[in-house]
Amino acid sequence: MTTQRKVAVVTGAGRGIGRAIAVRLAKDGFAIGCLDFNAGTAKDTVSRITTGGGEALAVKADVAQRDQVFQAYNSLTPAPIYSLARQRASPSPLARTRGRLTEANVNRFT
Repeated sequence: MTTQRKVAVVTGAGRGIGRAIAVRLAKDGFAIGCLDFNAGTAKDTVSRITTGGGEALAVKADVAQRDQVFQAYNSLTPAPIYSLARQRASPSPLARTRGRLTEANVNRFT
């Protein structure tokens, strides 16, 4: 039997609400991909998570740049991505995307 690890990607994880979401998901057992345009603050969040016993990786990405989002998301594979959290009131359609982020996946929701 194989156990699938839960991985959450949190944009804006370097500070504020994004950091709080990342830390909370880590406490709930998720491995966290901390995306932020500021690599330093993303690394600070990773440090907080790993100090608490969690698993996290800082990835520098500007979510306004489509290619950076694809690159960041895919750098977190081969672990299937369980959730993509973002700082909006509506749930992310990419939360239903498992595996690699592709143009086809994105185009289903845009």
